[in-house]
Amino acid sequence: MLQIRKSATRGLAEHGWLSSRHTFSFANYYDPRYVSFGPLRVINEDKVIGGQGFGTHSHSNM
Repeated sequence: MLQIRKSATRGLAEHGWLSSRHTFSFANYYDPRYVSFGPLRVINEDKVIGGQGFGTHSHSNM
C-alpha cells in the first residue's frame, strides 16, 4: 500500500546551512512507525545553502 507523507509530517533538522526532512528515523528524529521500509533506511529531503555543504567524512565504508 502506498502512503503519502507530506514534508511537514516528517522529521526536521535545521543546521543553518542545511535543512533536512527525514522520512525514516534518522539522526535525532525517531518515530517507531517509520524505522525503515525493508532494506531502505534513509530518504532525506535536503536543502543546502550555496557555498556550504558537508565537510570531509571519516567514514571508511563509503
